[in-house]
Amino acid sequence: MVFRNANQRTDQLNPGSASGQQAAAAAVLSIVDPESLPAGSPDTVVKIVGENLATAAKVKVNDVERAAAATATDVSFTITAAEMAATATLKLTVLDNAGNVMGTAEFAVT
Repeated sequence: MVFRNANQRTDQLNPGSASGQQAAAAAVLSIVDPESLPAGSPDTVVKIVGENLATAAKVKVNDVERAAAATATDVSFTITAAEMAATATLKLTVLDNAGNVMGTAEFAVT
């Protein structure tokens, strides 16, 4: 499983902030469940688990945006049977509500 998390940094005081508010913590992706399925599988709900995810997060599968249900710790979406018709590695991209990349992962169709 390959994860790439955007903005890998820890909470720190925002030096440009007069109020001393903490900067938002970076999102971290840690688990894709399931992480793979055999070719020919039906539509399947997949969950990406992590930390500091945007509650309005969106997901792209091979650059095609998907409807998703998100919380601060996970985002769920469907990988379609058509995408799993043959052996492939699908690129999963998690975006915040502004469209910024929070992280990426890969999903194996075996």
